[in-house]
Amino acid sequence: MDEDVDEHHFGIVFEGIVNEKLEDLDTVLQDLLLYWLPTGSRTDFCLNLAAEADCANSTILLMEARGLLDNAFEVLFKQINESNGDQQRFGSGLFGILLYHLRK
Repeated sequence: MDEDVDEHHFGIVFEGIVNEKLEDLDTVLQDLLLYWLPTGSRTDFCLNLAAEADCANSTILLMEARGLLDNAFEVLFKQINESNGDQQRFGSGLFGILLYHLRK
């Protein structure tokens, strides 16, 4: 019962942060999820919000937590393809792909 309440409250906070449309939204969500990942990944609610907000790294983190590794890989691959010379984004995507293969 307490887990359901925690999940509900976390969902409200997560949605509120997404709706703020912060410039560094993906980073803010990742920081939040580092502590609350078990709660935030119990359902697809936060995953769907992160994906709709185009927060690739948060989406990947939530997909991995939910065991959706193939979907996470697709997001990583898309991130690399869309990097267009952005070395940090390319490096982040490449690192994620390497981690993906290590986990399989």
